[in-house]
Amino acid sequence: MTTDFADRLLAVAVRALPAHRRDWGRAMVAELAALTDRAERRRFARGCVRAVAFSGPALRATTRVLVLLALSAVIVVEATRLRSVGVAVEAVGLAVAVLGLVWRDSRRDAVGPVGGRVARQWGYAVVLATVAVLLTTGVNDPSGWWLAAAAVVVYLAALLRITTRRADGIVSFPLVGALTAAGLAVWWVPMLLLAAVRAAPALTFPVAFAVVLAGAVLGPRVGSRIRGLISGLVAAGALLLLVFLAAVVTYRVAPGLAPDLFGADWGAFPKATRLEMNSVEAVDPYVADFLLGALVGAGLIIITERLVGRTGPAHPR
Repeated sequence: MTTDFADRLLAVAVRALPAHRRDWGRAMVAELAALTDRAERRRFARGCVRAVAFSGPALRATTRVLVLLALSAVIVVEATRLRSVGVAVEAVGLAVAVLGLVWRDSRRDAVGPVGGRVARQWGYAVVLATVAVLLTTGVNDPSGWWLAAAAVVVYLAALLRITTRRADGIVSFPLVGALTAAGLAVWWVPMLLLAAVRAAPALTFPVAFAVVLAGAVLGPRVGSRIRGLISGLVAAGALLLLVFLAAVVTYRVAPGLAPDLFGADWGAFPKATRLEMNSVEAVDPYVADFLLGALVGAGLIIITERLVGRTGPAHPR
């Protein structure tokens, strides 16, 4: 069967459609096949392309891809400036992995309802912030940087997994937002005000556990205890990542808040040097929060896959 320009144009548009709109694309292909006049076929194909290109989902997808392409370009440019060749290679690998995940997700499933879309946008913003932190913190150690990059990929994969239409009903995003904000406030405000809290970074773990427990307790209010528990786990994973970012920002903006880890041994060094060293060392314990949050994300990927399966949305009871 021969094809003309209209066939090829429409085929490109149909391939760009998300999974939930493929039936519409196939219907348009069938309707095009019924047309015989070349001019009419071209007009019809162009109309379909416009419908695809200027639809809400397409515009959002295009914006997302452009932002991620810009992020990837920044990563590559910054990687070329790093002193460590190993870290530079790993940074480029991170950019490729991020783009690959987003492209794969856009081809397989649609983003869920409003709550899922909002959560995804916030999640992208946090991922961007995390990548920026990684590119400017500890960038001379390839053996550690690859693990951080892998954690970012896991966070992104979990975000994409729990915000798809197929996972609708598993997570209550309003509950996730409330628990995450409450947990961050419970830890961050005392951390800013009290030296004792800053000297005990492990306090973040009980807060994360309390968030999971609160999700389970509030579960019946959002549909089921299982849904509440999963929402609590999502909130805990987000909280652990935000704790890491908050600690980095806090000690960069106000290095004087960092606990003095060196004392009299560093008395001969300038004050600026001591502050810088203290702020760098003070962030190190929070790397455990960052990695633990990635493990929570990996667990959520497994849990949602089990609940959703391969047949459609799940509604746990």
